[in-house]
Amino acid sequence: MISWLLNRKTLTVFVFITLTMQFFAQGDDCSTALQLNNVSNYCSGAAFYTNAGSTTGTWGNATCFGATTTEDVWFQFTAIGTDALISVGGNGNGGTMSNPSVAIYNGDCTTGVNEQGCAAATFGSGIVQLYEGAMIQGDVYYIRVSTTGTNEGSFELCVNNYTPTANPGADCGGAAFLCSQNPVSVGTLSGGGLDNDEPESNSCLENTFGADEGNSSWFYWTCGTSGTFTLDITPLNPTDDIDFIIYQLNSTNPCGPRTILRCNSSSCLNANGSTGLSLTDVNITEDPGCDPGENAYCQYINMTAGTSYAILINNFSANMGFTVNFGGTATFQGPNPNIVANPISICTGGSVVFNGSTSTNVAGGLNWNFSNGGSQASASGAGPHTISYSNPGTYTAILNGTDFAGCTSTETVTITVSPIPNAPQVSTITYCQGATANALTATGTNLLWYPTATGGIGSSTAPIPSTANSGTFSFYVSQTTNGCESPRAQLNVIVTPQPTMDVPTNLDACPGELLPTVNFTSTFSNVTYAWSNDNTTIGLAAIGASSLPSFTTLNATSNDLVATISVTPTVGTCSGSPINFTITIHPLPPINAGNDISICVGQTATLTATGGTNFSWNNGIQNGVQFTPVNTTTFTVTGTSTDGCINSDQVLITVNPIPTVFAGNDTTICPNASFTLNGSGASTYSWNNGVTNGVSFIPSSAISTYTVVGTSAVGCTNTDNMNIQFYPVENVSFSPDIVLGCSPLLVNFTNSTLNSVNCNWDFGNGNTSNNCGTASSTFIQVGCYDITLNVTFSNGCTNSLTQPNLVCVEAPPMASFVPTPSILNEYDSQTTFNNTTIGGVSYIWNFGDSTALSSEISPEHDYAGLPLGNYLVTLIAFSPSGCIDSVSRIIQIKEDLLIYIPNCFTPDQDEFNQFFEPVFTSGFDPFDYNLYIYNRWGQLIFESHDHTQGWDGAYGNDGNARLVPDGIYTWKIEFKTSDSDERKVIVGHVNVLR
Repeated sequence: MISWLLNRKTLTVFVFITLTMQFFAQGDDCSTALQLNNVSNYCSGAAFYTNAGSTTGTWGNATCFGATTTEDVWFQFTAIGTDALISVGGNGNGGTMSNPSVAIYNGDCTTGVNEQGCAAATFGSGIVQLYEGAMIQGDVYYIRVSTTGTNEGSFELCVNNYTPTANPGADCGGAAFLCSQNPVSVGTLSGGGLDNDEPESNSCLENTFGADEGNSSWFYWTCGTSGTFTLDITPLNPTDDIDFIIYQLNSTNPCGPRTILRCNSSSCLNANGSTGLSLTDVNITEDPGCDPGENAYCQYINMTAGTSYAILINNFSANMGFTVNFGGTATFQGPNPNIVANPISICTGGSVVFNGSTSTNVAGGLNWNFSNGGSQASASGAGPHTISYSNPGTYTAILNGTDFAGCTSTETVTITVSPIPNAPQVSTITYCQGATANALTATGTNLLWYPTATGGIGSSTAPIPSTANSGTFSFYVSQTTNGCESPRAQLNVIVTPQPTMDVPTNLDACPGELLPTVNFTSTFSNVTYAWSNDNTTIGLAAIGASSLPSFTTLNATSNDLVATISVTPTVGTCSGSPINFTITIHPLPPINAGNDISICVGQTATLTATGGTNFSWNNGIQNGVQFTPVNTTTFTVTGTSTDGCINSDQVLITVNPIPTVFAGNDTTICPNASFTLNGSGASTYSWNNGVTNGVSFIPSSAISTYTVVGTSAVGCTNTDNMNIQFYPVENVSFSPDIVLGCSPLLVNFTNSTLNSVNCNWDFGNGNTSNNCGTASSTFIQVGCYDITLNVTFSNGCTNSLTQPNLVCVEAPPMASFVPTPSILNEYDSQTTFNNTTIGGVSYIWNFGDSTALSSEISPEHDYAGLPLGNYLVTLIAFSPSGCIDSVSRIIQIKEDLLIYIPNCFTPDQDEFNQFFEPVFTSGFDPFDYNLYIYNRWGQLIFESHDHTQGWDGAYGNDGNARLVPDGIYTWKIEFKTSDSDERKVIVGHVNVLR
């Protein structure tokens, strides 16, 4: 939203624009000033321009500029009104520029400009505003924005060029009449007028403690076309509180009878502090303050044609001004000039027809202003008026319309005059006859092609010249910029004849041959030749000039290599069509003598060659005939292809010796002992009976002979045998003196094995022994143990015996019991002992009271007549093997706590039930006793610290005790038990009756 604040003397601009931030190129000097086409409420947007990187201007500094304020940028516009308000917003106001300065000039950038006004921002400010009056409609003015080098940056530029309306008064009698919906601005306000209490007492502006108006302005208007009506009132200072009332008038007099339509005095502030009417709000009135749902806007109104309306605007906060922007579909009565211009974009020297016949309510006349570049400076009446423009540029045509009441309104249109461009740049093109031509090109914009120098209709499609015939051919082209077509340029195409040559003979050869030089011929004179080779693998270069040189042929493949030689004849710059011939290099035959052969002594071999014909072997060998080689020999064969090319190949026959295999010496081992067979004399070995060479195994007593087959690295084989015999071995035996007992269990083991030399006992409990006679070990942990004896005999053989779970240590019982109950008194002296022992089979009980022991499983016992105190009860449990465990528990005999507390008493002065007195017989400490009585409001009305002193139903300790009324009272007793010093609190109720 853009809002302007203005009156005839003071103009201030406040701008709110939301745009994507970008910098736009602006003029660095007067001569390159950027054209602003519409300066009625123009605002660039935040940070749209910048003076960063600008240079010092041609003209000296303006009068208000500092000596170092040299970083200037320039703008220009055509005046459409008599007054202008210019605002530059930098740091904190739409950009980053600091301490900006602005000046306005008229005149000419070539002959000289004249300063009309100048303003500089106060130090530290990011905004400056400049007002200029007495401007001439249709003249060109220049805006200059500058800072020092350290303060340069982006900024927002706002320009409002207008003819101001009458200055509004602070009283209804001085209301300004509005004859158009152009924005209305007031720069400053000067109080509430002669009558600062004009708003009606029932309005939202009513102030019962003082004047209703602080700083006010009045406006009125008459509706021209019925419809919706909205407005935005934006204060110069966004934090000011603006209030308003909209009236419907019974006449055209704002001070006469009137009806309030809308009233808003809300202090709610949005981002720019605006207030007004909108199409979406529903409130008719918003009172002072900022209640939930309020936003300083009221509902729009529907205006009726011919009806007059007024608005009172009051700045509640200060005397700073505001701007009013009008919206909706309704219109104000007033002149409505309208321009129809055709066309609005022309070329230099062209004309525009201006027509104002669609203007309405202009009984006072229509006046045109074309002084900015038009062929005539002015005209009157609706027209049409034909105006020509002789110079390129952007021009503003102005139409002023006046109604019967003398109100004036202005309409403008921007005319763009584009220069006629120069003819495109072209160059002569040369082709050889028959060559493929490309579409013609020229340097220019929006090209049009013609077959003649004048006349005809141009085509945007560039022609492709024909090269069928030799000669010189002409084409014509123009360019169009901004709709303006240039003169035509002539482009010549020269076609020269194409030379020819004689066709060379195709060649073929075998690899390794030397081909002779090939010379080219032609019927044309002064012919040069360039040739290319598409297959350099034949041994010839890829390109060359003049004749084809001699070269040695190559072909490393198994197929024919065909190279196409393309020869192009050239005379001058024109080349003829290429002539092709081929050179074929046949492959050498793929003679294959076969794979190399490796055989053993005495074996035969057969050599058979392939890949050709007429095979011939050396050493007298016949192709495909078997023979027996004696020594390792290389054999060579030669063969011929069908193309006559000869090749050879070789094969190696290797005669290998037979290996000498050794299985090892015969041996004797212990039964079940591991043994490893390792053959020697060959590369690999294969044993019978499932034995793997070099891998240990346990030989079977059923097999005595083992055979190995050894194979050499080249596959020749031989065999050998080995015999294995076994030593005799005794069986292992031993016995314990005990196999079951309680921990710790000592067991003695006797070895009964014959001929044992070395022994090793493993008792399974982490202990070992090397005794070969009797060995002992003590077992602590509960469980069964595997016993192992390893024996070594005099022949070095070993044997062992393991007897699983031979010795077992029984677990002791886990004695436990639960007395129920464990705390007794003189009235309840019997308890039951619940035996919860695990693993026990017999028991002994000691009850701790010197009575006889008991062997029952879960006995009952009576402690009647015994003194108060603690008694230690012990249970001894026995396992089946006699293992023992015991456990003890305390049985307590305590004094019983006996209390009697009545629930009512009758303090009625007779001899019965006169006191409320709790009765404690035993189990409490009489020296730590407290009794409290409370009424139903929780007030303490009685207390006693003597258990023999009860409550008599009275209250008060001022010497004037009074009886409480009948009712229910709360009692609380705090006391300490005698046996454990435990503090107890009990609470209850007592009913007082009379």
